[in-house]
Order: sequence, then C-alpha cells, then structure tokens
Amino acid sequence: MVPVDGSRLREQLQQFIDGHLQTALGEEVWRDFAPPLGSRLSELLRFVRRRWFAVFSETRLADVGYDAVCELERRCRRAERGDPAVDEARQQMLLGQLIRVLNAPERPRNGVRAAAQRQDDLPPPPTADAPRNDIVDGSPADERMQVESGVDSVHTHSAKPLAVVDGENVGWQYGQGVRFQPRGIQLCAEHLRQRGYHVVVFLPHYRRRHAALPSLADGMYVFTPPGDYDDTFALAYALRHRGILVTNDQLRDHLDQFYEHEEAARERMRVWLGRHRCSFTFAGEEFIPHPSFFV
Repeated sequence: MVPVDGSRLREQLQQFIDGHLQTALGEEVWRDFAPPLGSRLSELLRFVRRRWFAVFSETRLADVGYDAVCELERRCRRAERGDPAVDEARQQMLLGQLIRVLNAPERPRNGVRAAAQRQDDLPPPPTADAPRNDIVDGSPADERMQVESGVDSVHTHSAKPLAVVDGENVGWQYGQGVRFQPRGIQLCAEHLRQRGYHVVVFLPHYRRRHAALPSLADGMYVFTPPGDYDDTFALAYALRHRGILVTNDQLRDHLDQFYEHEEAARERMRVWLGRHRCSFTFAGEEFIPHPSFFV
C-alpha cells in the first residue's frame, strides 16, 4: 500500500471545507468560521466532526461516515503527537478512502433517502408554537446561514468595537424564561449601540420569520443553519473579530469539547470567556450588563 501524501490530503480537505462553508453560510461570513490555513489534518477532521450535521452530513463525506471521521481524527492526533501507530494498515485504508471521496465529483444526494438512513441524526421537530419555515413560496427553505442588514455593516468595514449578541438567550431572558420576546433584543442592541458598539445578533434559523423581530439601525442579524447551535457561531464570530459576547449561557459545553491533552487550549478558552463573555439582566425595560463589565 502506497503511503498517503499528508500534505496533499490536508490541502484537499481544506479546500473541501472552505467550499462547503461558503455554500452553507453564504459569501459574506463563511471566512469568519473557516479553519485557519495551515491547520493540521487532525484539526481539519475535528472541524468536520463538530459541524457534521449542520454542514457536512449531506456532502460526499457521508460516504466516509461520521464514525470514520471521528476515528481518523483520533488516529491523526496520536500520530501528530508521535505516538506509535496502532493498526497502520487500517489508518492508511481510512485515509485512502477519504482521498477517494474528496477526489470524487460532487453529486446530489437524495435527501429523503439519506434522512431515512440516518434517523438518529435528525434534529428534533419544531415546537408547536415555533414558526414553520419548511416551505417559503413553495420552495424548501434555504439552509445557508443568512445575514440580514439594512446597511453595509460587515464588521471588517467598521471601526467600532464589536458586540456579538446571543439573541435567543437575550429574548428568553427578557421573557423571564416563559417565552421568547424579541423586545429584549431591541433593548440590548440600543444599549450597546449608545455606548459605541457595532452590534451583530445571532439567532437560529427558525426565528427568521418572527414578525416581531426589531430592526437594527446600525447592526445586523445572522441566522444560523438549521440543526446547529447558534451560540457556536456567535462564539466563533466573537473570537475571530475580538468582540464581546453578550449571553448568560456559561458555554460549558464548548469547554467540554476539548480532549484531556488539550488542557492548555481549554484554559485559554476559559480565560477568554472570563474576559469577553458579558452576562446581563433586565430591570423592567432597562438592559443591565454585568456591573464589572465595562460596556
């Protein structure tokens, strides 16, 4: 068996990831979530694993399979640490399969058949009171991440500091955990805007048709793809653009994603959250950030 060219494989997988992120998230923001150029193969595989159901499960990587991606990630991580290879033949076989899939032409997948084959992968159905977005003007809903803005407010064009808002968390907090109330997003955005921040509000896809969403005079909404956690995208955007993240979510699940040998990276994330995660509350119609947070 001819050994796999790791450098070439990394390049191919990076290109594959970038292409499908652009399709899933849209031209305006996909680069903000792409893995850095020069990422190790294990890092690229981890990226695919964490975004499997939102982005990659309906691509030709499905022919490799989620379990094989996870196994390859573990094996590549051990190899990068210099650990002795276990079952080298299987590792080469899996890598060869990945290369063949990446080199194969993209083909449309039968969504109904794929869903039937992976019932356990399906997201839970929307609740009864959630707006339905399955059909818009007779067509399936667009599953890319969608950006809505009344002005040219892409943050790279702004000199203002950035405030990334977990809109779902803010709306439920204002509604006292009983129901989602968009009025809380408006109060939060106005408070931050008055203090000189450029505001970007992240919401799950199904909130896009919520009639009561307030307009943002100097900011934008980002609606994340169905089936993925909106706070994952909000956190990544705040990290990439060095913004603050307005949420009461402790984000412990993000810290728990690190392996045991990644303790240093986990600690860096914990420190970043301590400095950039802005908790808040409401007193009637007043949005109140944490007193120790200078906003």
